[in-house]
Amino acid sequence: DEKQRLTRVPMTAMIANCPPGLEYLALIDRIQVIQAIELLEVLIGWEGANRYAIVNGIGQQIYYAFEKSDVCERVCCKQKCSFSIHVVDNFNKVGLLIVDLWTLISDLFSCACCQEVVTIESPPG
Repeated sequence: DEKQRLTRVPMTAMIANCPPGLEYLALIDRIQVIQAIELLEVLIGWEGANRYAIVNGIGQQIYYAFEKSDVCERVCCKQKCSFSIHVVDNFNKVGLLIVDLWTLISDLFSCACCQEVVTIESPPG
């Protein structure tokens, strides 16, 4: 049952030496990331900002993640667009910020290549 599968886990107590918002990760042994499917994206192929439910081993939602990116980059660059993913708990407390930037690097031979740079911040900032 889909509704039962996405039951949200209640708030947990603070854990020593654990970044705020990541307490759930200290208590579980398995996670699953489920991408939300957008009907419009499926029908017309227009790439939208992604959203994800992050659930524990028994199917309870422990985090929600959403992408922030430029629509022009998503459409024109596909997998090579820069974006950020905000991972928040069920009470909108941000636990992780994942930033993926594509940069253009020129080497000594004036040959340009793309390099992917990913940063993960916890807590953000």
